[in-house]
Amino acid sequence: MNQAVVDNADREDEDYLPDADETASFDDHLDNLFAKQDAREQNKGKRRKDNDWWSVEVIEDGVIRPLKQSVFDAVTIPPGRKIVLRFNESYQAIGESGGILSGYLGGLGADFTKFPISMKSWREMKEYKETVYNDVIKPTFHFEDPTGEIKKDILKRLGKLWKDTRSNLFHTFYVDTKSEDENVKKHKPPGVDPEHWRFFLRYRLSEDTQEKCSKNAENRSKQTYTHTGGSMSLARRREEEERTQGKKFSRGEIWTMTHKKKDGSYIHEDARTVAEAIQVIERCDQSTKELSHNDSLAQVLGKEHPGRVRGMGAGPCPTQIMKHGTQNTRVASHVNVEEYKREIVELKAEAAEEKKKRQSMEHIWDDPVAARVDGVEVE
Repeated sequence: MNQAVVDNADREDEDYLPDADETASFDDHLDNLFAKQDAREQNKGKRRKDNDWWSVEVIEDGVIRPLKQSVFDAVTIPPGRKIVLRFNESYQAIGESGGILSGYLGGLGADFTKFPISMKSWREMKEYKETVYNDVIKPTFHFEDPTGEIKKDILKRLGKLWKDTRSNLFHTFYVDTKSEDENVKKHKPPGVDPEHWRFFLRYRLSEDTQEKCSKNAENRSKQTYTHTGGSMSLARRREEEERTQGKKFSRGEIWTMTHKKKDGSYIHEDARTVAEAIQVIERCDQSTKELSHNDSLAQVLGKEHPGRVRGMGAGPCPTQIMKHGTQNTRVASHVNVEEYKREIVELKAEAAEEKKKRQSMEHIWDDPVAARVDGVEVE
């Protein structure tokens, strides 16, 4: 296969089947609950609302000046004024303007007047995507994009938000004990066209979509390491840490930083094992801090999945930013990476067994028949 074709396929990959409603597994859901709870504790008093102020720069009549803006201000921005966006070397939005962009895109991705809920796939949205990008986003934000990477990332983020929002609406409003007509007439989300909702329900409940959702749930159940970064993107977290501490951070260090709780402990025992392996590898060879296919994080967690780079956040894919490195024999002689990997595998197996037992107990509590063990009622 032509290498350019492979590279393009990598960049457009969205981790899972792109046309499916991404439904998390029960285990993944529990992990995310713990991570989100910890993130809420870490960010208590810091979470932004649409009417909260961000310190950004705006450009108007060719003049750039600082200004306090909210997401609501971005939505209602006067003609001729634009919010100046800043990006890192990987074309990820950073700084406070990156935060306001995230909030702005969140509203757009959930706006089914701009992106109909009735469309089967984000890939079918070409006309809608071009209209929103050219007529809504470009007049609101100022940025240069000679390579087209920024546009690609913005549209990819919008696609994920659109899919996530309609997935949430399905699980919130759809009632499986009701008929299609009842779900359309009495259980339709506010602001959604009734016939669009009907079409979406038919798509979502089709055998093909159900199969894709099951596959995605299976894939997502394999995810082990949730992070505690809260609503701030990894790109913004990295930029903020590097600016305040005056030094560069490897993606291994960022991964470690975002897998700790507020008290400094790790969110999982296997996260601690990964972090310790990263620290040992980077102490033995400083070159493993440089982003590559063989940096510290790659040596511990293995090959990247096409479409994303761990420890970097949304946007970059391996073919876009990763350097190819050869295995460093000096590091291998000092660090038994395979031993760490075996320990991680063992911890994963223990965690899986523990989750299995927990699910079994939940089944017992929920099922009065199963709650009888050897004829004795479990209380």
